[in-house]
Amino acid sequence: MRDYISEKDRAFPGLILLLGLVNGALPCLATGVSFLAAFAWIFPGLGLCLCCAKPRIFARFALFSMLGFFSACWQLHLPAKHYEKFLPGSSSCGAEAELMITDTTCTGQLVEWMPNPKLVDARVLSFRFTDDEKFRKSEGKILLRLPVDSPRVQYGDTLRVQGAFVRSPPALFEGAFDFQRYLRSQGVERIFESASVEIISQPSLLSAAGLFRGILKMRDFLMARFSDGVTEISNKKMLGALVFGTRQGLDFETRQAFVRSGTVHVLTVSGFHVGLLAAIFLWMLRPLPFRARYLILPIIVLIYVLTTGMQPPAMRALLMISVWSLHRAFLWSPSSLNVIFVSAALIIAWNPFVMLDMGFQYSFTCVFFLLASWQGLRAWGEGLSERLKWIPPAALRFRTIVEHRVALNIFAAMASCVVAWLASYGITLFYQGLYVPMAVPANLLALPVAWCLFMLAAVKFFLLPFAFLSCWTGHLLEYLLEVLTAICGLFAGAHGEFAGKPSLWTIPFFYTSLLLLVSTRRNWVFNGAAAMLAAVLISWHLAPLSSPPSLGIFLGGRSQEPALVLCEAAAGRATIINVPSFEAARGILNFLSCRGIGTVDTVLISRGRRACYDGTKILLSTIPVGQIILPSDALRYPQGQELSIKAFEAGTALVAVKGIRRIWHLSQGGISASFGEGDFSMDLKSGGHSFSVKMLDNGLGEHKIIFCGDSGIKREFIMQNSNQLRFAELRLN
Repeated sequence: MRDYISEKDRAFPGLILLLGLVNGALPCLATGVSFLAAFAWIFPGLGLCLCCAKPRIFARFALFSMLGFFSACWQLHLPAKHYEKFLPGSSSCGAEAELMITDTTCTGQLVEWMPNPKLVDARVLSFRFTDDEKFRKSEGKILLRLPVDSPRVQYGDTLRVQGAFVRSPPALFEGAFDFQRYLRSQGVERIFESASVEIISQPSLLSAAGLFRGILKMRDFLMARFSDGVTEISNKKMLGALVFGTRQGLDFETRQAFVRSGTVHVLTVSGFHVGLLAAIFLWMLRPLPFRARYLILPIIVLIYVLTTGMQPPAMRALLMISVWSLHRAFLWSPSSLNVIFVSAALIIAWNPFVMLDMGFQYSFTCVFFLLASWQGLRAWGEGLSERLKWIPPAALRFRTIVEHRVALNIFAAMASCVVAWLASYGITLFYQGLYVPMAVPANLLALPVAWCLFMLAAVKFFLLPFAFLSCWTGHLLEYLLEVLTAICGLFAGAHGEFAGKPSLWTIPFFYTSLLLLVSTRRNWVFNGAAAMLAAVLISWHLAPLSSPPSLGIFLGGRSQEPALVLCEAAAGRATIINVPSFEAARGILNFLSCRGIGTVDTVLISRGRRACYDGTKILLSTIPVGQIILPSDALRYPQGQELSIKAFEAGTALVAVKGIRRIWHLSQGGISASFGEGDFSMDLKSGGHSFSVKMLDNGLGEHKIIFCGDSGIKREFIMQNSNQLRFAELRLN
């Protein structure tokens, strides 16, 4: 064992660096500020390394573990002037603050069609609680939510804002997206909800912020010129997202189309974009000496990454390309896997919280498996070429050679897409309870179009002095954008499959079996890994079948109307009463995905008020809905008419029921319901089972929910109105 580990250490010296940092930092992040408990959890990893590795390797592993531990402790430690240390422990605190914008996606007047981001990265400079106080010097990263009438802000602007420091609530339920944890992984403690915004100063031209602002203004100029000839505003916004990563202009439906088709990575300036640019310029630098071209390449890539605002995915790709280029320039043996290990280790050493970031996990997992499978895929490709090796070169026809090369390229593209899809499968299922089986064909069609878009944007850059040609390429860009949108919409229409969130301990089994499957050349190992992989996948998909029926209750936030979700996980369907707001719709979708439910049979709207159905449009654009039943008076208002149009576009039946004095009754299929002013009851017969749901409103902001099943089990719960969305679940078991 020790000899085997020593051999792997010589091949991949960066692996020990990476494992040591993870062993030291991860326990500290998992246990929060309990440093002694975190330090104790380091010793099992050290003991295992001491038993299995030679002393020289153990010494390096221990050193990097200590480095990872202290780096994580440093990130968890708040400075003495951090704003969180001056704020009370309540979830919200009113204040007036001075903030400096640090969000690189904010654009200027040159691209007026690009809006401000909904949440803007900023740094706290000072704040005060009342007008009588002096501003208190402070520091720390924060997210700023701008009001609707906010002026356009840019990087480096100093703002005076009035509003409240708000702590993000924790995850609504186990398995739900934890926005609070995400913010902490970014070094953010609170969100500032602003009611008024005033720009009080801008950075000087010679300051660091002013120089970087100048680079971003050049980005804005290029974005504006690239969009010349593109007529649709939506296409301009998508072009900005594809080339420069400014995604704030994309609406929810467009984002969902890319997510549901498995092509959302195209909208992020990541390894695909940066790698493509590096390949183009590496080819252009071929006349230069070998060492010079590889030393110049990272500089060119850095310039592009700066124009994208140095977003994390682009920075990760830049780091990997830089490490690889240095290996090539100084004639070091450039093991591709070792480049991945060193790059990941450097990022973790700088910010250990990045290990909790889903984007970081996606990037390095997919790239790692693509590189690990390269030898096996090449062997399969050589197998396809075996017949041609026996034919004399003089007897080979040109058509045969071309057909063979096309077949090899198609095989390589399909195999790479399958490997990348499998590598992202576990992460997507763990975080979203979703997998997209149509992602492979969607990427096979979308990636060449995205590649052409990127190439055409590069061509347009050189044609900027020629207005006519630049406008003509703009028309071509718009056509390709329409094609890309159509491809994503086509495969998004198939929707993803929900399998529920898997247990954390099964994820290592999945990736271990996948690694053995794509990297081994021994038949017995391959067969064993395939069997283990199949067993894990089957267990994931069968897990929801054992879940009992449950009732999820959402209340609070922007609407005080309750939303009820009756889940039948074993049957894979749900019935919903009210979708009052966007945040309630997001919570409902998250709840359904965690329960492995991918379709909604019926959405019932209790009253004709907008507060009962405002989030239904989000539901329709994300998940198949069989029918919507609502009182007829809802269709008299513009919001209800918009809902009917959206239902028609989604292929969802819309049933309007007439009521008397705001009281209406329904008896359709297996549903029997009665809705009044604040109270309602519903009896549902489905799949041989019957359920009863009642809600009583006492008029004082309290709602009593009663949930009964055919087995005689009865559950009751009382919820109160709240400014934040709250959740409760009643299970019949």
